[in-house]
Amino acid sequence: MNLKPLQFAGLISLLMLLPSWAQSVADGLYDCDSIVVAKFLDYSPKDRIGYKYPPIANYRVCVLLKGPPCAANDLPVRYSFSENDNEAVPLGWAFKRNMMPRKNSIWILFINHAMERPPGGVETFRGSKGRIEFTKTTGESVLKEIERRGDRSAWYKSLDMGEVFHEVDLTRK
Repeated sequence: MNLKPLQFAGLISLLMLLPSWAQSVADGLYDCDSIVVAKFLDYSPKDRIGYKYPPIANYRVCVLLKGPPCAANDLPVRYSFSENDNEAVPLGWAFKRNMMPRKNSIWILFINHAMERPPGGVETFRGSKGRIEFTKTTGESVLKEIERRGDRSAWYKSLDMGEVFHEVDLTRK
């Protein structure tokens, strides 16, 4: 494909406008072992929470969309604040409680190495990039891509959006 400089610049501009989760399709987001819809419960405070020392977020799995079951119910997740562990700590960065999700909020988690349970919890795809807040739009987009790839979970046979919302609503109590 031969692109002229203006066409190339236009393509780059368009890509920059796409939401980061949409760009992640090409980055391997959907190659993760498991994709789940989960409710954020709380996080485990520890003596030292920092950019390089993230807290463990506790989630409850609502719906398994892809892959092997990564948790019976509760899922501890290493809540990284960046996409890359080698990133430099932003100047003046300090942990604040409002950096964590809202209690009982629903998230789509893309989990690498789902069957391994390291002491600090499972890792999401490229840290913060592997967590997407669940909305009708993000849910439908993720379901569509899973269907397109033929990666539907054997444990969750129907990927009908209404059924996913029904499962999620049951867990909001």
